[in-house]
Order: sequence, then C-alpha cells, then structure tokens
Amino acid sequence: MESKRSLVAALILSVSAFLAQPAQAGVFTHGEHVDLAGAVWTTQTDHSFSDLTLRIHDLDDRSWDMGPMNSRSPGIIMFYTRQETDPDTGAVTEVNYEAFSGSSENDFSFERSLSGATAHFSLTAWGYQCRYQAGDPHGGPQGITEGPDCVDLPDLAITGDISWTGVGDIVRTVTNTRGREAPLAVFGVHSVSAHRTAVVAGSIAADGFTFTTAPTDFGILLRGKLNQTLVTPPGGASTGRRG
Repeated sequence: MESKRSLVAALILSVSAFLAQPAQAGVFTHGEHVDLAGAVWTTQTDHSFSDLTLRIHDLDDRSWDMGPMNSRSPGIIMFYTRQETDPDTGAVTEVNYEAFSGSSENDFSFERSLSGATAHFSLTAWGYQCRYQAGDPHGGPQGITEGPDCVDLPDLAITGDISWTGVGDIVRTVTNTRGREAPLAVFGVHSVSAHRTAVVAGSIAADGFTFTTAPTDFGILLRGKLNQTLVTPPGGASTGRRG
C-alpha cells in the first residue's frame, strides 16, 4: 500500500512538471489543463526483476500574453528495466528501454469524470544492455558497478492498446499561493487536481521482445488545472490575468 501511495505522489509530482512553470517578468498570462493516465507492471523472481512504466497525458496550454493561443499536445512516456542475476557468479545483466512521443497520430481518449481512458499508439524505443560483475565496489545494481560492459540494443517498434477503468475513490486537491514576484508585483497561483486508481487492461508489444505478461500492479487517472495571475504596478510591465 505504501508503494502505491508513493507512486501516486510521484505521478502527481510528474504532472506538476507540466503545470508549475516558473513565472518570468513579462510572461504573466498562463493557464494549463492536463489529463493523465498511468500504469506500472512489475515482475519479480528469485533472480530477476522487471519494471514497465507508462504515462500518457494530454496537455492544453492557453496563453494570452501575445494574444490568445491554444496548443494541445498529446504525450507518451515509457520506461522499461529488467535485471537478471546469475545465481552462480552474482553478475547482473540489465536491459533498459525508453520511448517518448508527442505524435498527433497516437490516439488518447480521456473521460473527464475519471471513469476511464483508452490509448492506441505506436512508439520507437531505444535501449541498451549492461553487465555488472559481482564484487565491484562502487554501487549500482545490487551493489555492483565498476566497469560495466554496455552495448546499444536495436530500436524497438512498439504498439500499445491500453484501457483504464476508474475504480477507486476520487481524491481532490486544491492549492492557492500568493506572493511577490518583484518589489511591487503580486502573483497568484491556483491549482486543482483530482485522481483515482484504475484497473488497466490491454497490451504493449514489440516484435521479438516481451515486456511483460503480468497484470498491472497499479493504474491511475488524473486531471489537473493551473491558473496563474500576476499584477504589476502602473508604469511597469502590463497587467496580466491568467486562467
């Protein structure tokens, strides 16, 4: 349960990376909305461990500093790690793949009520493999790191067909912050978020490579909104209203 709470916190913090952009002088009109679905698959045996993390978001960015603007950018982030330990030598072989996409050709549908979401996408993942010898003294996987033997792996063409169904209670968070940007400039930040756990179904596949055959350990649906306001004194930068 504690690990799931930590994951919720990590996902919310990751959303804030999209939302909480620091204000700069002259850029005082900004509002953002994000819809996010995430999932984690883990598999563990006596000599191996794998972790697959998927996060898909749709970001709506609105700004009126240079006139009304509205940009919408779907984004997909995927990380995969697998470690296998040789039971005889203690050496660790680690495989990592990463994939990122902002292509509008990928499909992401999100229910504002947090009842569910669906995603159909194609990605290209790049990866590498490292082998760590037992007894190396500098940390790393299971305490082993010195002189890893690493090689690049062939890129993988990945397809995904995933659905989320909201099942947990909806948890809502509201924050309000006021302060001074400059001696006479006052800013305010208002953010609202709501999230709930979800059951995840579907698959992520690549030719010749299996990411996981296990059910998801955890799924989440999250909506967030940020509005910013900054008021500057007469004769200074123009007054802006965010959100």
